[in-house]
Amino acid sequence: MGDRNGALSTYGRGMGAIVVLQHEAEASGGRDTAFKLPEINIDGATGTELATPLGTIVTVTRGGVRYVVAGSVPPVAAENAARGLG
Repeated sequence: MGDRNGALSTYGRGMGAIVVLQHEAEASGGRDTAFKLPEINIDGATGTELATPLGTIVTVTRGGVRYVVAGSVPPVAAENAARGLG
Protein backbone atom coordinates (compact mmCIF):
# COMPACT_ATOMS: atom_id res chain seq x y z
CA MET A 1 0.00 0.00 0.00
CA GLY A 2 2.67 2.46 -1.01
CA ASP A 3 4.69 3.44 2.02
CA ARG A 4 2.02 2.22 4.47
CA ASN A 5 2.15 -1.16 6.18
CA GLY A 6 -0.65 -3.64 5.99
CA ALA A 7 -1.53 -7.21 6.86
CA LEU A 8 -2.84 -10.09 4.77
CA SER A 9 -4.64 -12.99 6.46
CA THR A 10 -6.35 -16.09 5.11
CA TYR A 11 -9.21 -17.95 6.75
CA GLY A 12 -10.07 -21.45 5.60
CA ARG A 13 -8.59 -23.58 2.86
CA GLY A 14 -9.21 -24.24 -0.79
CA MET A 15 -12.02 -22.66 -2.78
CA GLY A 16 -13.94 -21.64 0.36
CA ALA A 17 -11.06 -19.61 1.81
CA ILE A 18 -11.48 -15.93 2.58
CA VAL A 19 -8.60 -13.47 2.26
CA VAL A 20 -8.52 -10.26 4.32
CA LEU A 21 -6.23 -7.33 3.54
CA GLN A 22 -6.13 -4.56 6.13
CA HIS A 23 -4.23 -1.30 6.06
CA GLU A 24 -4.42 2.22 7.40
CA ALA A 25 -7.28 4.09 5.73
CA GLU A 26 -6.61 7.17 3.67
CA ALA A 27 -7.98 10.47 4.97
CA SER A 28 -10.48 10.48 2.08
CA GLY A 29 -11.83 7.08 3.15
CA GLY A 30 -10.27 5.44 0.11
CA ARG A 31 -13.40 5.51 -2.07
CA ASP A 32 -11.98 7.42 -5.03
CA THR A 33 -12.56 4.71 -7.65
CA ALA A 34 -13.49 5.49 -11.23
CA PHE A 35 -16.67 3.41 -10.95
CA LYS A 36 -19.37 3.07 -8.31
CA LEU A 37 -19.89 -0.25 -6.53
CA PRO A 38 -23.08 -1.09 -4.65
CA GLU A 39 -22.94 0.12 -1.05
CA ILE A 40 -23.72 -2.12 1.91
CA ASN A 41 -23.98 -1.59 5.65
CA ILE A 42 -21.50 -3.49 7.80
CA ASP A 43 -22.52 -2.88 11.42
CA GLY A 44 -23.06 0.85 10.88
CA ALA A 45 -20.11 1.39 8.53
CA THR A 46 -20.74 1.93 4.83
CA GLY A 47 -18.85 -0.48 2.61
CA THR A 48 -18.90 -1.63 -0.98
CA GLU A 49 -19.53 -5.05 -2.47
CA LEU A 50 -18.70 -6.66 -5.78
CA ALA A 51 -20.51 -9.99 -6.07
CA THR A 52 -19.99 -12.25 -9.09
CA PRO A 53 -20.68 -15.93 -9.79
CA LEU A 54 -16.98 -16.58 -9.08
CA GLY A 55 -16.78 -14.82 -5.73
CA THR A 56 -17.26 -11.67 -3.68
CA ILE A 57 -15.17 -8.68 -2.63
CA VAL A 58 -16.30 -6.49 0.28
CA THR A 59 -14.51 -3.32 1.37
CA VAL A 60 -15.21 -1.36 4.54
CA THR A 61 -13.39 1.25 6.64
CA ARG A 62 -13.75 1.22 10.43
CA GLY A 63 -11.65 2.81 13.14
CA GLY A 64 -9.14 4.21 10.64
CA VAL A 65 -8.51 0.77 9.12
CA ARG A 66 -9.50 -0.22 5.59
CA TYR A 67 -10.51 -3.88 5.17
CA VAL A 68 -10.77 -5.76 1.88
CA VAL A 69 -12.46 -9.16 2.22
CA ALA A 70 -12.36 -11.44 -0.82
CA GLY A 71 -13.10 -15.05 -1.61
CA SER A 72 -14.79 -17.50 -3.88
CA VAL A 73 -17.76 -17.35 -1.51
CA PRO A 74 -21.36 -16.06 -1.65
CA PRO A 75 -21.97 -12.43 -0.63
CA VAL A 76 -23.41 -13.36 2.77
CA ALA A 77 -20.20 -15.20 3.72
CA ALA A 78 -17.99 -12.22 2.78
CA GLU A 79 -20.32 -9.81 4.58
CA ASN A 80 -20.30 -11.94 7.74
CA ALA A 81 -16.51 -12.13 7.63
CA ALA A 82 -16.35 -8.32 7.34
CA ARG A 83 -18.69 -7.97 10.32
CA GLY A 84 -16.27 -10.04 12.40
CA LEU A 85 -13.33 -7.70 11.78
CA GLY A 86 -12.22 -4.74 13.87
